[in-house]
Amino acid sequence: ERERERERERERERERDEKSQKREKKSNLFFFFNKALEKKQVPSFRDPETRWTLRSLFENAERPERVAAGVVWQVEARDDEDLMRPVGADSPELLSLYHSRVRSARLAAADASGPCAARAIAASLWQGEEFFLSVDAHSRFAKGWDSKLSKALAEAERLEEEEAAAAAAAAAARAGEGRSASALASRGEGSRFPFHPVLTSYPPSYEGEGPAARIPFEAEENGSAPFATLLCASRFGAEGVLRLVGKRWRRREEKTKNAASSPFAPIRSLFWAAGLSFSRAHFAVCAPTRYESDAWTRGLFWGEEHDVATRALAAGYRFWAPPPAAAVVFTRYDRSQVRGAPPVGARGSAEAAAAGKRLAAVFSGENGRGGDGDPFFSSPSEVGARYGPDVAGLWREGLGVDWRAQRIDERARRGGVDKDDEEVEFCSGDEGGGGGGGGEDFSVL
Repeated sequence: ERERERERERERERERDEKSQKREKKSNLFFFFNKALEKKQVPSFRDPETRWTLRSLFENAERPERVAAGVVWQVEARDDEDLMRPVGADSPELLSLYHSRVRSARLAAADASGPCAARAIAASLWQGEEFFLSVDAHSRFAKGWDSKLSKALAEAERLEEEEAAAAAAAAAARAGEGRSASALASRGEGSRFPFHPVLTSYPPSYEGEGPAARIPFEAEENGSAPFATLLCASRFGAEGVLRLVGKRWRRREEKTKNAASSPFAPIRSLFWAAGLSFSRAHFAVCAPTRYESDAWTRGLFWGEEHDVATRALAAGYRFWAPPPAAAVVFTRYDRSQVRGAPPVGARGSAEAAAAGKRLAAVFSGENGRGGDGDPFFSSPSEVGARYGPDVAGLWREGLGVDWRAQRIDERARRGGVDKDDEEVEFCSGDEGGGGGGGGEDFSVL
């Protein structure tokens, strides 16, 4: 029996090697760049930072030839040609990558209909890559960002696999069979990943713009920030939609020195944000969690991230916050230099407010009419098909957020970290401050 088990393990190893060799032959990371709306007071479409984000993306990747970018340009034909001009005249290699590795779609800024529509178009540019990264249109990257995010995701998958094996062993023990977790796994009893991990957060900020932009000094020197961020519940907006904030955290020094686990091991996150989302590509491009634009998301700004997150939780995904060793993406939260007026779905628009009220009504467990007399979401079966049988209970019991009472418990305010947690400590300063809504998004597969 031991010899047969060793042979099975050798066969699995050969299969993994073959798959690895196949992946090496094509780009395996798709960076989806969604020029939609930003998280502050002004929209981020028509964003002069986009082209500099693309330069930073390729310039700082460990394996730039394996990265492809998808861009949805929402611009004015006469006024914004300069925004789409590649930055790389000083580097023929970068210019070549830009022309060969960037896929794009172009829309008139006047036709922009919110982040959900732009994100869906950008995801359609995917061409079978294995991984998918979504970030803000105005972002910067530390050296080796692709390798470090990949390591953090691999650690999340390892942790999920260990938990699945432990659960399988416990189930077998309860059944009185006494089979080992490895035997259960080899016989295919239980999924290797009962939950699919997704890395997500509001990234730390960078300063300046264009060629003068600077990421934190420690990230320039060491390749990552000295802290990471964890999505935490903050408050409810006027339309009834939950806002999130990115709280800075780090591992306690004594735990870091004695930790047996990898420095790339992430921590659990209750919430999801498009400002940084890194996962296997099926999260973004396959039902039921794929980025899409439909009647449910028309005009949605505040709350569009909660729509994706709730569908993901119901479909078996689980969220993780990248650790400081993988804090390699940075965004700009001051968007004062963008051009033009907000399009449909921008924060503050009447349509966005109505869409937010509609979503809040559903997450409160109130079927029937949504905000401002909107008759959508009238069928409980439609709500259940999209979000699961008890969306209000999922948020209230699972995440600590009661949408009906607009109540947030302490656990949700701490992003799921226990008050007495011996590993994680929060640092001063928060990032972001939006949540649940429409950041400009940059996605890479």
